[in-house]
Amino acid sequence: GVLPAAFQPDSLVSNPLKDRLGYNNPCVLFDLPPASWLGATGIAFTVYLVCMFTRLDTRRLRLDRDRLPPWFVAFTLVLHYAFALSMCMFVLVFVVPPSVSVWGHTGLFIQFIVFRWAAVATNFYEAALLQRPIPYPSRVFIALYTLVTAALPVLYAINYAMYDIERRSGEDPYLPWWLTCAVDYTWFACLALTTKMLPESPALRETFSLTDRVFELPNGRHVPLPEWRSAANAPVAKAGPMDAGTSGRQSRVACPVLAALYRHKALTPDEQGAVPWVDLARAVSTYTGCRGDVLEKILEVAFKDTSEDFKENGCQLFELHGHVNHGYSTGCRANPDAVDARLFDEIVAKYAVDVDAGLAPSPAAAEAKAEVAGEDSKKRGEKRIYLNAVHDIATYTREGSAGARGACCTVLEEKKATISFSALFEAFQRREASTGRPYLSVDDLRCLLLDGRFPEDFVPHEWGLKDILDEIAVVACGCPACCGECAPSAHADEAKQEELERLTTGRHSYSALEIQRKA
Repeated sequence: GVLPAAFQPDSLVSNPLKDRLGYNNPCVLFDLPPASWLGATGIAFTVYLVCMFTRLDTRRLRLDRDRLPPWFVAFTLVLHYAFALSMCMFVLVFVVPPSVSVWGHTGLFIQFIVFRWAAVATNFYEAALLQRPIPYPSRVFIALYTLVTAALPVLYAINYAMYDIERRSGEDPYLPWWLTCAVDYTWFACLALTTKMLPESPALRETFSLTDRVFELPNGRHVPLPEWRSAANAPVAKAGPMDAGTSGRQSRVACPVLAALYRHKALTPDEQGAVPWVDLARAVSTYTGCRGDVLEKILEVAFKDTSEDFKENGCQLFELHGHVNHGYSTGCRANPDAVDARLFDEIVAKYAVDVDAGLAPSPAAAEAKAEVAGEDSKKRGEKRIYLNAVHDIATYTREGSAGARGACCTVLEEKKATISFSALFEAFQRREASTGRPYLSVDDLRCLLLDGRFPEDFVPHEWGLKDILDEIAVVACGCPACCGECAPSAHADEAKQEELERLTTGRHSYSALEIQRKA
């Protein structure tokens, strides 16, 4: 109060807040310069402390999430970030003083009051859920804090509204000044007591050390970055792995690519069925051509929510069912005991295109057919699946089919499936000799999805994140414009960008900006 008394003495006698409330709120001391300059500088430190609270309390919550209801964990995470945002917005009280807008100034204060109370209340509720002791003084505190938090905005609103409606002037509050003052100053007292009254919770220990650059595996362990990059970007084989004959156990591997790598002996699990993560990366990159940027994203998305025990010793090859669901790309492998061909047969019957119909989609049909007669004559009768049909396949399996109902039943699973099938398409696609249009052969898909083996004449090629941009966009929306064949390039680019933004806005997927930057 020294600065206002020295530089703005009249502000303590009459001001917009005192006129409506009948007393000086503590915030009045910082409403006018030079005190407001000091307040705006000092509150930056408060914003830092609130953001640090959000970070640490979120970390503690994640460590306890196995003992808490999922809805509470999700709600509290959202609330924590809302509280941090609320604190950032509160800084605007120095931009909107009462002399500019009493409602705007106080509204910024009220939103902070509400979100701060919510952050404190969730800590009390969490302690109750985990059966941690809550002392009697703390119970009295949260009850009183809840009461004043609910009452104070109402008292503010009544005084302000009636002052405006009745066109009052000067110091003329509608409610008794002492009532609002008592609740107001009680709230500030609760503000000071919060740290002492919060229920006790386990302490966090966090250590930092200097080390070489490392890559974090799905199980939380680290490997030197050069070792990971060497494995995830291994030289691509000049041919697919040799056929190892029949193997019944490969049907227990949910992912068709991993099943094929296992069948062809490119993956060798231990007695518990685990394959070290680095060995998995090396096999995938060597025999499918997948580069590290895609592999890292697939591992992140696929294993993000799996338990620590499941991924501790590596990829549990024969226990992927129920943990890693590629949705419509592996719906026929959803049964760990046997491969179910019904979904595959339904998709082929509904969406596969005969080779004669699939070839020559361009205006130069006659020339294309002539070329087909020469180069593709040996492929007569072949069935193919083109990329823009995969969106319909996704919808078909998500809504339920005879072969696999609910294979892709959530938005998250749909995103996982979209990324997985886009990678599958890029790795195993063929191209028409006449038009260069990419497609998946039904015979190749049958080898992968049903037999769990690589096509006989498969030759891997190197591909990365920028190479599957088109696949992700087309699989996500199914719009022919995204493939660039049926619409001007401007529309195609716009469609790709919109679908990439829609696809990648989830917690478990990469951003459109990141994709665009990498491309």
